Amino acid sequence: FLSPFQVVVLTNSPLEEQLRVGGLCHGKGIKMVVADTRGLFGQLFCDFGDEMVVTDTNGEQPLSAMISMITKGCPGEVTCLDEARHGFESGDFVSFTEVDGMEELNRCPPMEIKVL
Repeated sequence: FLSPFQVVVLTNSPLEEQLRVGGLCHGKGIKMVVADTRGLFGQLFCDFGDEMVVTDTNGEQPLSAMISMITKGCPGEVTCLDEARHGFESGDFVSFTEVDGMEELNRCPPMEIKVL
């Protein structure tokens, strides 16, 4: 009976029902959203299929830093303006916006970085 739907939403349903409906939806490529409330607290679960890729590791807002210098080497070395720690880690992916002098960086897809 779920076949005609693109998305199924369950609210305040028992775990057994969530698992049963989730298995049916996942098997048919139907997206599923589960929302529960427990007094003051709640939870939200989304299954958007195998094609959905989440790269947000911590749920925090993306980091941002001002750049003071970029070398023209290969690979280039980026120096941040702030004296304080920028919060980036090796393996993070970054993208550039509003870079003057090397405008081609503004059009690049996100790239993996190595913090020195």
